[in-house]
Amino acid sequence: MTLHEEQERVQRAVEHSLAGMKSDPWLTQRVLARAKGEEPVKKVSAALILVIALMLVTMAVGLAAGTGLLDYLFRGGAKPSARQRDLLQSVNAEHSAKGVSIAVTEALASSGRLSMGFSITADQPVWVHLLDVAVNEEDAPPQDTNVLNQFVGDPMSEGSRTVSGGLTCVLSQPIPADAHVKVRLALLVPAGEIVHKSDFSTEEELHKVIGQGKVFLTGDHGEFQVEYDRIAARNDPEQNAIYAQLEPYYAMERALTAEETREMKHLESMMYNMADLYVHYGNMRLLDDFTIDFVLNGDMENAIPLNRAESDGTPVHYGVRVEQAFIDAMGFTLWARLYPTGSWTEERIEQAASAFAFYDEERRPLRFQDMWVEKDSGGWQTDESGNRYTEICYRMPALESLPALVYAVPEGTGANAGPLWEDAFVLVPGGTVALREEAQ
Repeated sequence: MTLHEEQERVQRAVEHSLAGMKSDPWLTQRVLARAKGEEPVKKVSAALILVIALMLVTMAVGLAAGTGLLDYLFRGGAKPSARQRDLLQSVNAEHSAKGVSIAVTEALASSGRLSMGFSITADQPVWVHLLDVAVNEEDAPPQDTNVLNQFVGDPMSEGSRTVSGGLTCVLSQPIPADAHVKVRLALLVPAGEIVHKSDFSTEEELHKVIGQGKVFLTGDHGEFQVEYDRIAARNDPEQNAIYAQLEPYYAMERALTAEETREMKHLESMMYNMADLYVHYGNMRLLDDFTIDFVLNGDMENAIPLNRAESDGTPVHYGVRVEQAFIDAMGFTLWARLYPTGSWTEERIEQAASAFAFYDEERRPLRFQDMWVEKDSGGWQTDESGNRYTEICYRMPALESLPALVYAVPEGTGANAGPLWEDAFVLVPGGTVALREEAQ
């Protein structure tokens, strides 16, 4: 039964019980008894009927609220706004087979991200692994999850277990109307006994039980993360350690035999599919491989683009080219290239790239809905004109209010700690005003 069907069932029970309280005081009892396949007891107090009815109302309100995805997105303590709640879409796309039921319950899309809520039930220890996400056949790389790439509940427990949480993926462009979303998942189960890494005092003891076909987990008994021994069958401990790093290019520095080269290429082909690695080297077994697909109805996007204002600020020590910048109901995103056109070295530009801060038109720090920061920077590339550059990408929470402009400012360190205003560049909101009204 899907979540939507369960909600409808509960709602019908509430309506029946409330409607019958005046004319038929035994209706609620009969409904509950019939659902359990029991014969109804004839004597029950009106007070109990009222309690049951109120419990059903409470259950219905909780289910109808559909806050599972929002609980995941705002688990840091911030509260979603009315506009953010309005963006939430019910999905209820489900796959059930082999004792496992996985449902995508909700989705929320903004310019830079797609987030989905999951509800998972399994009757055995199952590792749910995300293989890929695509929106209209374009990859949407995963950014964060608190429910996938892990066991469904405690793998040491008995019986059925249920978990819920979310997944967030990065989008290269705003999601269009009627977007077709595909989420491909793999289900893995232990092919042997589960043991804990902390139960073994030496690596030799651990490798021995791995060779016996056992699955081991990191950490203490309450921390579950599958690990694997990449080539436990090899006799060369040095090679074994190299392969276990999941970084085969280290081994390329050595002279490899033809057999080792074939093995290396095989590993390289699987590097980006950890499910294959777990199966081949972690004593796991593939239970299922499937895709959940659904369509998001309507264009949920109302982003405000941020345009570069050259006249209001040009950095002294480096050049900048803004690739993408916008504000929407879910956050603030900036993607830009930094060029060594001034006196700063590449090393100094990399330092600046890792420590940008953002201010409003009064040079006050922007106030965000939460305090988390997602950023990526570093690595030098060459553009189409042969010029060297490094990239910055900042994703911030939703703004509490829409500023007239945004100063993007690198932060100094040591004696120069604080905003380096001479190296700020300016972004000006433009386009739509709907979010401005909401924010104010």
